[in-house]
Amino acid sequence: MKKHLITSFSAVISASLLILIYVGCDKVDAPYLEHTQTYLDTAQTSDTTYKKIVLLEDFTGHKCVNCPEAAQLAKNLQLAHTNQIVLIGIHAGFFAVPDQSGLYTADYRCPEGTSLNDYFNIMQYPTGIVNRKAFEGKIRLLPTSWESAINAELQQDPVAFIQIENIYNPQNRNLQIKTDIKILQDLEGEYSYTLYLIENHLTSAQKNNNASVGPVPDIIDYIHNHVLRTSINGIWGETLLPINGFVKGENIQLVHNLVVSQEWNAAQCQVVAFISKSDSHEVIQAAEKSIE
Repeated sequence: MKKHLITSFSAVISASLLILIYVGCDKVDAPYLEHTQTYLDTAQTSDTTYKKIVLLEDFTGHKCVNCPEAAQLAKNLQLAHTNQIVLIGIHAGFFAVPDQSGLYTADYRCPEGTSLNDYFNIMQYPTGIVNRKAFEGKIRLLPTSWESAINAELQQDPVAFIQIENIYNPQNRNLQIKTDIKILQDLEGEYSYTLYLIENHLTSAQKNNNASVGPVPDIIDYIHNHVLRTSINGIWGETLLPINGFVKGENIQLVHNLVVSQEWNAAQCQVVAFISKSDSHEVIQAAEKSIE
């Protein structure tokens, strides 16, 4: 078995649910599944427990009146597929622009989110991308397609597994991220490994047009979760070596460091990791782990 060690550094940083959503800016009908704040545990140790873990990127904004419904749908899907869906909320585009005063002064945008929004040519909100892969010929998916796209991905066997260990020092706010990747099937071609930082429990106003989700037209104390804060090793990550593919059973170990910004609450942050094809950016496996 070959083992590759790569070290890089960065400074600062179902029950199947039938939920219909009407999309314009884009409805999740009650009753909702009860949402509990649980996160993915990546400490799986046996081949028999390896699971396909899917990445859902939700392009959103606090002035998008239909985005709370989509966020609720994403939560429900995550609950229906325990430990198999990783969510990233990407605040970008015109609905994410803050106001100078009033309810919507919070700014959850980041350069990486804006770049992703532009790269994938997001023009309608909410829009989701599942594993950065086309579903029924479309990569940009309205919420009505999220469940089907996710189910299609979950039917695939996992080809790799990511285990994350986060070591956080609250005194200097240094975060060390140790990754162990196990290759579960022979893989051809070039692959990349990407690390993002997301933050949960950010409370600020959110536009809303559905009273079953919350107050209309504004949810004053809306809780924004899975908010993309930064990339740790670049927006598209880094190339995994060797560049000509991997053999089943190989292990890849990586170490990254990040100084967590004082503007972010480390206790509410998570590291999101995923492996993707370098040419198409199609995600083959994802994972997430809380900092603390």
